[in-house]
Amino acid sequence: MITPLPIDGSGALILDSILRSAVDATGAANGWIVVRSNGSLFVAAVMADSDLRQLRGTIVSSASSAGFCMASGEPAARQPRPDDSTAADAAGYRGVPSTLLTVPCVDDEHGTVGVLELAEKSGSAFSLDDVELVSLLANVAGTVIATASDGNADEVTAPTELAAELTRLYGTDRRRYTLIANTVLALLGSG
Repeated sequence: MITPLPIDGSGALILDSILRSAVDATGAANGWIVVRSNGSLFVAAVMADSDLRQLRGTIVSSASSAGFCMASGEPAARQPRPDDSTAADAAGYRGVPSTLLTVPCVDDEHGTVGVLELAEKSGSAFSLDDVELVSLLANVAGTVIATASDGNADEVTAPTELAAELTRLYGTDRRRYTLIANTVLALLGSG
């Protein structure tokens, strides 16, 4: 069972960095990482305007898009209808976002340990490229969440599969994957 991350500490700082990279790479206005603890979902990291920053530590409904992603382990990029109650509860988001991307944070040993959720992409819907990039970042976040739950946030390393996939993708289109490659290298202390 994953336990809550401390609000302070290196695990939270790394999650903030991952989230900032996901928001910057996709053009989203807001983002948060949701983690399960003791049967509840709570917001562990937030990158948003000042009104939404207070969401860190709040409980999220299991009937929300983050709850669905946590249960299914599947990503979703969508443009919710104004009456979509699952999107209205996006980590306490006020109202229904016009665009929403929800991606599971997966750890090899613990499975889905969190959800990285982005809202309000500027100018368009989230693309398959966005899903791919955010999924890579979410996998790093999954490792951080699982490692921090064991009290070992300073020992975070990238899963071998993630490093191999990043190397392959970077080789296919360097411009497109430069941001994510630099983020992962910085997280690993290699950049």
